[in-house]
Amino acid sequence: MTIWDDALLGFGLRVRCSGYKSWVLKFQERKSPRFVTLGSAKEMDAPTARQQARRLLERIALDGLPTKAG
Repeated sequence: MTIWDDALLGFGLRVRCSGYKSWVLKFQERKSPRFVTLGSAKEMDAPTARQQARRLLERIALDGLPTKAG
């Protein structure tokens, strides 16, 4: 299950059946949906993950998807 953020389109918290939580970013690349895992919710708070998601979206808009997030 993914809980989507109201403030930043495509940013959300993915919750696995095991209880593991991770920050994710969903976006379109060549008309196909793509997901990038930003990090564990245990190790990264929401404001930090949201800021990282914004930076990644800016990089994608300029140069396309980088080979490694962050």
